[in-house]
Amino acid sequence: MEKQIYIQCRQHSAVREGKVCFGDLGEVFSDRPEWTARVKVMPVCTLQKPGDRVVMSSLFITEKIKTLLPECQVVNLGEADMIVEWEPVRKQNVWKLAAICLIVFFGTAFTIMAFHNDVDIRSVFEHIYRLSGAALPQSLGVLEVSYCIGLFVGITVFFNHLGKRKTRNDPTPGQVSMYTYEQNVNQSIMNAADREGEAQNG
Repeated sequence: MEKQIYIQCRQHSAVREGKVCFGDLGEVFSDRPEWTARVKVMPVCTLQKPGDRVVMSSLFITEKIKTLLPECQVVNLGEADMIVEWEPVRKQNVWKLAAICLIVFFGTAFTIMAFHNDVDIRSVFEHIYRLSGAALPQSLGVLEVSYCIGLFVGITVFFNHLGKRKTRNDPTPGQVSMYTYEQNVNQSIMNAADREGEAQNG
């Protein structure tokens, strides 16, 4: 009677060396610990250089496991297709990080100023001062200061991020956008490999 072995592969796996074992791609479980140990160190593929990637099917993995353990029944609980990429070690570039921070800061500031110029926020504030019966301030007034503070607080609350701290335990909008972007990129890579016949199948 065949014994079952359960595998759960990730959609995208980044490795640090060319020789890829199944343990780099996902999780494996079996009632027999020796099966689990053998599948974890089972060679799957070899990448030639940093930056290389390969798309493979779960059928390809299943065939390799059945070759290694003919008496087992493989149950896949993970992805049907997966991407394996040799990710090179990147050194931190302080100047690049500083440049990105400056671009984001001044770009955001310009966008906010352009928006305020389009809606003529100064006239709006003057109209509110007149309706409230208050005198028009010569420089910054209560409305301007309150608006600046509210803008900062609103952005912080919306993006759910202040330095290394979060205002809530929910993922930030940036993290959600990055996750969606990564999912779309992975799906595009797998679709392209499928069309070109480059995916490794069983």
